[in-house]
Amino acid sequence: MAKKERPVIAPASEFQRKYLASDAQILLVGGAAGSSKSYVGLMRHLRFVQDPNYRAYCIRRNSNAIMASGGLFWEAVKLYRQYDPNLQIKLKDQKLVFKSGAEISFSHYENDAAAKKYQGKLIA
Repeated sequence: MAKKERPVIAPASEFQRKYLASDAQILLVGGAAGSSKSYVGLMRHLRFVQDPNYRAYCIRRNSNAIMASGGLFWEAVKLYRQYDPNLQIKLKDQKLVFKSGAEISFSHYENDAAAKKYQGKLIA
């Protein structure tokens, strides 16, 4: 029986290559809508998900941009399932958990009241 090949997850442009190759802890990236900033941001997490202590946030202005059909959460599920077919989807918590134990959470920051959700969290 032939072994099933895993899909290759790799940068598709020079912009993506530079983004993924950066050793910076914080990246500020701009560009037009549809220029793959969010997708390459999701790809970047794959560098760290083997670490069971890895915790990450993907933050958008509102929850619709995250959870709507075609939103960031569902794009992440499609991408990360290629890497880890056993990816756990925790809809209530808006969180994805890898077999290593690494977690990526999705949240919004729509207004100043949303700041309370992040109080006391160490996010870098």
